[in-house]
Amino acid sequence: MKKYMLCERVNHYHEVEVDDEVDIEGVLDKAFEEKDRYNTGYESIEDTLLQLRKFFGFSYKLSPNSCGTETIGFDIIDELD
Repeated sequence: MKKYMLCERVNHYHEVEVDDEVDIEGVLDKAFEEKDRYNTGYESIEDTLLQLRKFFGFSYKLSPNSCGTETIGFDIIDELD
């Protein structure tokens, strides 16, 4: 038998509701900069919003995958021993 490392490429469509004053593009830029510290992009976005909420005191609602997911491909990365 052979073993392989596979990569599933997926788009996740989250919903976020934030106060009008929040720069959502800035939030996403910051979350992207920090993404390697988390297991998922959602976790990075959530933590970024939590940090900003503590500092600025705004409210938000973040719903993971509430607008669906889409598998866009599979790749064979490597054959494993």
